[in-house]
Amino acid sequence: MSKKLCKLIGKKIKEDIKTGRLGIDTIEKLSFEADVARSTIRELMNGNSDPRVGTLLKIVKALGYIDLKEFLSSI
Repeated sequence: MSKKLCKLIGKKIKEDIKTGRLGIDTIEKLSFEADVARSTIRELMNGNSDPRVGTLLKIVKALGYIDLKEFLSSI
């Protein structure tokens, strides 16, 4: 995945947490709902990580997106 796309994904996750999408307004809540480590989410949000598709799918589903396509089209 390109560095630019990783940064855009991180920015969108940050934005969704900031707006409290589906009541998920903290990294801790997202971590719990997605069953993904907080450190992984932080790295994604900072654009410092090239996420695995499975991990990213867990996160976007926890944020209420139908699938990865819907999430990426919202960027």
